[in-house]
Amino acid sequence: MKKYNIVLIAVVSFFLFFIQQAVAQAESAVESRELLKTEKRRRNTDQKIQTWEIKTAISSASRKTVPAPNRTYRVSDRSQLNLRLGISPLSVLSYETDVFVNYVKLDSLSIKDSFKGKGIGFELSADLTDYPAENFGWGGGLSYIAPRKINDIDVSFSALNMYGLVKVRTNNLGSDKIPVLLYIVSHLGFSIPFLSFQDVYIEGEKVNIKTSPFGLLLALGTGVEIQKFTIGLLYQVFFLSGSQDGSYNQYRLSTDDRYIYELITLNLGYKFEW
Repeated sequence: MKKYNIVLIAVVSFFLFFIQQAVAQAESAVESRELLKTEKRRRNTDQKIQTWEIKTAISSASRKTVPAPNRTYRVSDRSQLNLRLGISPLSVLSYETDVFVNYVKLDSLSIKDSFKGKGIGFELSADLTDYPAENFGWGGGLSYIAPRKINDIDVSFSALNMYGLVKVRTNNLGSDKIPVLLYIVSHLGFSIPFLSFQDVYIEGEKVNIKTSPFGLLLALGTGVEIQKFTIGLLYQVFFLSGSQDGSYNQYRLSTDDRYIYELITLNLGYKFEW
């Protein structure tokens, strides 16, 4: 009987120990699951906080006004279209004529003279300039010189011009709001001149006066750019040629004419940049 009691006590003790261990393991599992849930909730909360901070930073950055870059300091990789109105207070037409009688040159009859332009002259021009370097630009342009009479002779001059240009200018000498740049520019091109002469007659026969269809144009100028506006002075020289043919009695008269037209122009312009 004692043996059975001992065995029963041992079985009950083992059973109680097993139950105790099972309960402990169950409690440990529950605690682990709670810890995992807590950690997961913490991670989710951290991710939400990080997402909110990122969205807040992006929203704040988008609301901030980003100042525009100072376009006056960097002009390479930019192009410029300059439209100008020119006012010319001074112009001079000089000419040199060699006279031929029966196609023989008479040195004693060579003529040189010059005459000033009458009144004020006007010019319209458009230049397109590209800047491969910060302070150096090159390009081309078109200009039209309105007809202008020449004092003391019945001649008027006008021209349509095409030219290439080279331009050098400084960095910004003003402020960010009002940039100021100085420049020097030179032109080289050709001109289509329009020289109108009064009809000349010798012994009732009209003298045939011709001018070359093209002439050479050289120019040099300087000026200042203030924001979108330009003010400058330009000295231009046109080299032209011509001839006259007529007759007097039995003599055939002809001339070889060379003209130089000079003018100084005050230019007022507006520029477009991109």
